Amino acid sequence: MDLHLKTSYILGAGLLGLAALVGMTYLLSDNPESTPETASLANLVASPPKETFAPIFAACAHCHQIGRGAQNSTGPVLTGLIDRPAASTSYPFSKAMRESGLVWDETTLRAFLSNPHKLVPGTRMAFAGLKDADITELLNYIRSVRSGE
Repeated sequence: MDLHLKTSYILGAGLLGLAALVGMTYLLSDNPESTPETASLANLVASPPKETFAPIFAACAHCHQIGRGAQNSTGPVLTGLIDRPAASTSYPFSKAMRESGLVWDETTLRAFLSNPHKLVPGTRMAFAGLKDADITELLNYIRSVRSGE
């Protein structure tokens, strides 16, 4: 196989991968208002600048934003999360999350952050979980962030 043909295959595979990422938001969404046109590669991969969050939030920042100016991304905004009902914001949550009936108090958040799929089977949160000490630090950070700060 010549170099030109190999390069074409590699570029084609890369473009197919990008198209899959952009379409993922649409395909995985239970939100009837979600369309391929509203799917965005930037929404899938964007995270806020590192200086806008504490180190404990770094893993979360791949999908979530928190604080002043935070916007839904791959995951919902986490500003004001404590004591908020699950799936109660404008983010297109999974059917499992919408029907969970959860309220994000400390006990529920600890259970979810240690094993999201055990607490809410069918959640789209692609995360295996945190250790107890990290959960404590993360919850302290989330509590400390207010929308106006």
